Amino acid sequence: MQIIADTLRQPTIPAQARAIIADPELAARAGETARRFAWYITVSARGGKVRQRHRPANLIEGPR
Repeated sequence: MQIIADTLRQPTIPAQARAIIADPELAARAGETARRFAWYITVSARGGKVRQRHRPANLIEGPR
């Protein structure tokens, strides 16, 4: 039963993501990728959709 009790005491993933976003020191230690995932998790937990921003392709123009 100790394993179940330890599991219940751990914060949920959305709670951990909110902690990374809310604490600047923790965010600095987490790194860029972890901060990005934290934002995705937080937005998803609120019911939003995470979408990739559209960028036009790199176009090579002809000679000028």
